[in-house]
Amino acid sequence: MTLVTGSHHYQVYWVPSTDDPASRDIISVPVVWRIAEREWIPRSAAFLNPPDRLNREMPWGLVCIKCHATGGRPGLELETDYVELGIACEACHGPAEAHIAHYQNPVRRYLAHLGDDSEDSVVDPAQLPESRGSEICAQCHSLLVIPDSDGFIANGTPFRPGDPIAEHFPEIRGETQAEAQRAQSFWSDGEIR
Repeated sequence: MTLVTGSHHYQVYWVPSTDDPASRDIISVPVVWRIAEREWIPRSAAFLNPPDRLNREMPWGLVCIKCHATGGRPGLELETDYVELGIACEACHGPAEAHIAHYQNPVRRYLAHLGDDSEDSVVDPAQLPESRGSEICAQCHSLLVIPDSDGFIANGTPFRPGDPIAEHFPEIRGETQAEAQRAQSFWSDGEIR
């Protein structure tokens, strides 16, 4: 086992995709562990997918890293990298280096506690217009096509919380997709799969 992801309902286990020790590419095993029920189930029973994609291997570095790592960069020549595994603060609040540096000082932390100091370099989704706040969630909870796949592989997604998502990803609607794509990505009522 190279990696275990998940903590709420189930866990996914990841193994090397090849026997080559130089390869860092990993894929999920075909079963997942349901935590509360203490049982193994087929991966296809845990993820909603169209029937033709039920048993497709999911490479971590190209599929899952976008949402299940913060600052994920798939990397060229299998050099996958990330800032932090899991859905961490920066996934929703943006880069926080300036925020952390500001509050290293205990006096500033105390002034902030009293309401007399505010450092606003991080994004507060609740303070954004509703549609912009929803776009932070959309980076993982919507269907996205990454137009610059080479840039994504080298640098990860360019989207940062607070950015208009349309600056980085084209809007995808069921009615604009070819029939085959629509069937793979949307349910017959138009809801995303």
